[in-house]
Amino acid sequence: MLALVLRRQRIGTAAALVLIAGLVAVAIQRLASRGQFDSDLWSPWVNPSDDSFAQVWELVGRGALNTILAAAMAITLSLLVGVVLGVARMMSGRMGRIPVVGFIELFRGLPVVITIVFVWRAMVEIGIDVSVLPGEPALWYLVIGLTLYNSVIIAEILRAGVGSLPSGQREAALAVGLTNGQA
Repeated sequence: MLALVLRRQRIGTAAALVLIAGLVAVAIQRLASRGQFDSDLWSPWVNPSDDSFAQVWELVGRGALNTILAAAMAITLSLLVGVVLGVARMMSGRMGRIPVVGFIELFRGLPVVITIVFVWRAMVEIGIDVSVLPGEPALWYLVIGLTLYNSVIIAEILRAGVGSLPSGQREAALAVGLTNGQA
């Protein structure tokens, strides 16, 4: 029985690989027929003697640097905001928890790209000026959108981690004299 299952899996794998190879071959053929592999199109990327070579790689370098900068800023802010949201969700009373949970569920359910576009459009429409901050406004729209999305994920990770602790841990913390908030 196991040999039959393994044989079917191998046949299915081989068929899938043949299908994928065929799709890749069709895609390459269609791109080649439209001239997408012509050396004139790729020269600014690979030919140092091309007039645009330095400009293209300068833009790529700036883009990579801005990506790393945005990621570092979003990670830092997400950790800070996420911990605050997670603690607020766990420590608030019923009425205080409702808006926090609503905020978390809203931004957890939105795709990250939609969140970034939402931040951009909302800040422009409301008239919030981010030009006083260092960098371009687009950088801040990205950082704020990533922070909103990732902070709610971190808040949920924190809540789930604390929630997974056995109740005896809390009782032990109270027994050694910690306050309710410290526990």
